[in-house]
Amino acid sequence: MRIVRDHGRSRQEARAKVDTLLPALLERHGDRLNDAQGAWDDDVFSFAFQAMGFSIKGTLEIDDVVLKLDAGLPLLARPFEGALRTSVERELDRILAE
Repeated sequence: MRIVRDHGRSRQEARAKVDTLLPALLERHGDRLNDAQGAWDDDVFSFAFQAMGFSIKGTLEIDDVVLKLDAGLPLLARPFEGALRTSVERELDRILAE
């Protein structure tokens, strides 16, 4: 699953916004998320977590203009991709608007 969003900020400001994403997701969906991890390597945030029994891994890359989220979904989770995409897009839009 790939999601691209204009961030309209400097890289540093966009990175600060991304830093709020994982804690926000855990706060809102902590009953369905487990083993959440994330780490920065330059302008790429790598993450992994368990959601409803599925392992999700991916990256969120920041450049001068956009955020690019790439997440691998297990085959059994693909029927839920639309709902997951909508939820993630909504959350990214929310943190970027703050």
